[in-house]
Amino acid sequence: MATSAIYETAPLGIQQLISLSSLRIQQKKTLCVGSEYTVLNEDGEEILYGKEDAAVLSTLFSGKHRSFNMHIVDSQENMVIFLRRPHTLGLDKLEVRVDNVLVSIVRPQPTFVKPVFSINDASDKPVLRVKGKHCTSANHEYEVLAVNKERIGGIKKHGAGVVTEICTSHYYIQFPADLHVDYKAALLATCFLIEYMFFEK
Repeated sequence: MATSAIYETAPLGIQQLISLSSLRIQQKKTLCVGSEYTVLNEDGEEILYGKEDAAVLSTLFSGKHRSFNMHIVDSQENMVIFLRRPHTLGLDKLEVRVDNVLVSIVRPQPTFVKPVFSINDASDKPVLRVKGKHCTSANHEYEVLAVNKERIGGIKKHGAGVVTEICTSHYYIQFPADLHVDYKAALLATCFLIEYMFFEK
């Protein structure tokens, strides 16, 4: 799943994602409608910034089930990733666009116990799976699996008590450095969907 040369002239944020093997996400609760996020690289440097674009009524009345768009820009304010969670009467999904091109669709899978997400390509065919592993009262872990069920990475959500949880949420993602940048973006998007589905206040 090596990244193709198509992104060689892409914005800075995409170029930075290509070589990374891990990301950290910090959510900032604001007084405004919608959530804001900062994405950091392995050295703790801020590289991406995400802002939810959600309608006031949708936020107030639909809560964690609300539809939304999210724009993720780099430090030069270039649009890097665009996420769309459409309103649907069927199964939930999150569309992922990189450099204005649809590259992935993230779909929660119907399960009875642990949460499972299918990360699909643009034609909606499975490429990766994210599966809930175990949790404590504060921390939650998810495995990132290839289609052959081999573990290739993980997602961890860290909590630090009620006060901190009200202010921010923290995620740590690990994946192969040579994973295609499209699916690095999709794993990033999966963290946002996990947050909305299970931890949104």
